[in-house]
Amino acid sequence: MNTRETAEQLLKYAVVGLFSSLMTYGIFLTLYRLGEVHHLTASGIGYGTGVLASFLVNLVNKEWTFRAKGSGETMCVRFALMHGVSMGFNVGSLQFLSTSIGLAPELGQVVALGCSGPLDFFGNKFWTFKAARAVKGLTDDLA
Repeated sequence: MNTRETAEQLLKYAVVGLFSSLMTYGIFLTLYRLGEVHHLTASGIGYGTGVLASFLVNLVNKEWTFRAKGSGETMCVRFALMHGVSMGFNVGSLQFLSTSIGLAPELGQVVALGCSGPLDFFGNKFWTFKAARAVKGLTDDLA
């Protein structure tokens, strides 16, 4: 694993991820505070909406961050599965932080997003976009 490449990718991923994280938290906060929706439900809805936004900017992450090329059926399925796992981790973390630790849900969601972000990054780097990079490397070798 190239440490410099991973650090550059992490920085780029953070820039792109900031958009979806702000959207996730904004929707969570709106639903929880104004809509009086249960904090775990609000978290799931906010996270799901953030994932949809992230999917729309997936081309940025795919090409700019991870330099992955490829069609995308497998990549889209992996993207959805990875974010499903990450969303479960986020909601589970929020549940633990708010009930076991006693953090206010608003703060717990910030911590949960901070914990699920690295899971997203490394899952996408080493699984979602890995196959596309391998195909690109193979076609580069053949050229």
